[in-house]
Amino acid sequence: MASSEIKEYIDLKVLKLRLDVADGMAKALGSAVWVAVFGSVFLMFFFFLNLTVAFVLSDLMGTYVYGFGAVMVFYFFFFLLFLVLKGPIQRPLRDKVARSFFNKEDDDEEED
Repeated sequence: MASSEIKEYIDLKVLKLRLDVADGMAKALGSAVWVAVFGSVFLMFFFFLNLTVAFVLSDLMGTYVYGFGAVMVFYFFFFLLFLVLKGPIQRPLRDKVARSFFNKEDDDEEED
């Protein structure tokens, strides 16, 4: 009698594990699709916004070279700024992700 209860308990634990994995995969896939769609739309918006700014600046400066060059110089300085501020930007983000990951694990352990 006890062995059948142990077998049933193990089967239930395996089923719970499979359901947890399926739930995690579904959430991850849903998040990935959302990020892909949102990212694609945002990149298209950003590309056309930059193209518009470059053409407006070209019209104001009288040549395409100066207009598109001004946009390029802006992004070059933006890139340099990120290189200089990489550590102060990266550390808080890394800490926040790690904290949310461990809080998620703590919540899962409390449910068991």
